Formats: sequence, C-alpha cells, structure tokens
Amino acid sequence: MITIEEILSDLLLHHSCVIIPKFGGFVAKQTSAKIDLERNSVIPPSKHLLFNKHLIANDGLLVNELATKNTLTFQESESRVTKFVEAINFELKNSKQYNLPKIGTFHLDTEGNINFEQDRYFNFLLNAYGLSSVHFVSKIQVEKTAVEIEKE
Repeated sequence: MITIEEILSDLLLHHSCVIIPKFGGFVAKQTSAKIDLERNSVIPPSKHLLFNKHLIANDGLLVNELATKNTLTFQESESRVTKFVEAINFELKNSKQYNLPKIGTFHLDTEGNINFEQDRYFNFLLNAYGLSSVHFVSKIQVEKTAVEIEKE
C-alpha cells in the first residue's frame, strides 16, 4: 500500500498545486539558482512550497491518485484522506506539530494558526534533479592567501 505521504510527495514533483481536502493546499513556485556569497556556494534552482489553509476544496487530484495507486474506489480513497486529515489535526492539537517526510513540517503557533516549513534537503524541481550546491573559493580568499604566501 502506497501511503498518502508518498503520493503527496510524488504529486508535488509533477504539479504546482496539490490540495489536501478539508485541510489546505500546497502551492509551488520555482526559484532560480542563487549565489550565496556568505557561504561561498551556488545553490541550484528549486521549487519552493507554500501552504495555503484556504485551499480546502477537493479537486480530486490526491483522492484519485490514492485510488489509482492502491486500487481503491473513489469513496474508499476519500475516506482514507479524511482519516489522514483527522490524524494531522489530532497531532497538531496534541503535539503542536506534524511532519510529512520529504515535504516539511506543520506547526501550530500560539494563536492556533497552522505554519508550514518546507524540508530543506529535498528539491521538488525535476529539472534540477541530481544538482547539489557547489562551493567555491571567493576572490577575497584567494587574495588573502596570496598575500600570506608572499609574506612568508
């Protein structure tokens, strides 16, 4: 049986919006590669996930994919998603957080709002598959090293 978490992760690779009915939806935005001068690295392009608690209408994507992957009826699949949402809400109420592997973690703030923090180690942008950060030596470091060698 393929879990809802695995299906969500797979759907986020191929879609820019994935809704968990009666809970909220993920909206993906592609970000360009970045140069981080403080860490002397180039960060590959990625897909940044935002969570919107107002996207609760069942568009059928998650439920249908769960039904297809596990040979379930649409109603059985819908029932499993409902139980999944109940489990998330239960965990949020009791432990104030819920982790979705490869996707990220939901947190409840002091006002009871759901906050989402994306997993920083998994890139949902298929075009960037296999790319990792590249570290480099800055021009300033090269110049400092050259000056130190000349002093010796």
